[in-house]
Amino acid sequence: MGKFNSSLTRVQPIFEALYETDPSGGSWVKSLLDIATRNDSLNSAATEINLGHFLKPPQFKFPVDPPKSYLKWLIEHPEELSSPPATAWRIRDERTQAIRSRLL
Repeated sequence: MGKFNSSLTRVQPIFEALYETDPSGGSWVKSLLDIATRNDSLNSAATEINLGHFLKPPQFKFPVDPPKSYLKWLIEHPEELSSPPATAWRIRDERTQAIRSRLL
């Protein structure tokens, strides 16, 4: 992330406040989608879709598998892989360092 995590200080408080105001999201999700894009066709589509209601509060961290196309690219282009500087390796835990070293 970097030295300062703007997700903790800017993103999460906004979404938590919006959710507390309206847990269904009905009063704010469409407006948020409208301002999140510059494409007019997407804007009009977002206002026509019934998005339903949230099933749980906003989740800010969750595991996601990498796209298969990215994994395929990594396998097919090993010459493009490189190690980060040693200082970047040291900020990760030993297990992560070992896994990444084996990959390379």
